[in-house]
Amino acid sequence: MNELANKLLYYTSSSTSSTQPSPTHHFILRQSSQDSDTTNVFPIDQPQDGLAVYTIQTSKKTIILYRGEPNPQQVVGECKAAFMGLSMHLSLRGSQFSIRNSTTGTKFIVESPSYGRLVWKGDSLLGSGLSLYKTSGEKVATIKSGGILNYREKQLLLFVPCDVYYVEMVLLTAIAAMKLDKRADDIAFKLLSDS
Repeated sequence: MNELANKLLYYTSSSTSSTQPSPTHHFILRQSSQDSDTTNVFPIDQPQDGLAVYTIQTSKKTIILYRGEPNPQQVVGECKAAFMGLSMHLSLRGSQFSIRNSTTGTKFIVESPSYGRLVWKGDSLLGSGLSLYKTSGEKVATIKSGGILNYREKQLLLFVPCDVYYVEMVLLTAIAAMKLDKRADDIAFKLLSDS
């Protein structure tokens, strides 16, 4: 099963700029047309009517990652909001770790016993996406908008050779970082409007 999953997940791009490494994996995250709390994840080269490799369901305080279609037997990982929604506890295939909002700018720190410390950082002042970095400064992944014509989509690009488990960690923490980013914006807006 993992061999098949790795084949489905693998994608090498030939059309990236010279300033950014070529992605080893490239996914489209497409919001469901029936349920705005459900996002389907597809490899970039898969037809739009194909089956999702992963499904993400979100609620106010929880994110659940499924392998394929949503089914309790297919749960891969879960995030639950912690302290005031500024951090999340993650469970991924039995491994427990956390992601928290940094006090310095748009940064979300992932601390995992399996993968060490990683940081999701905002790509620009315009909020065009987030990129994941190792402590060495190596860029691991980017999640960005699908563009004006594809406003219900995000693109996730990974730039390091990795297995399915690493892909799942990046995917789950990317969604958690976006949720934490939105929560931080909501809190800032409330503070500004109350003053």
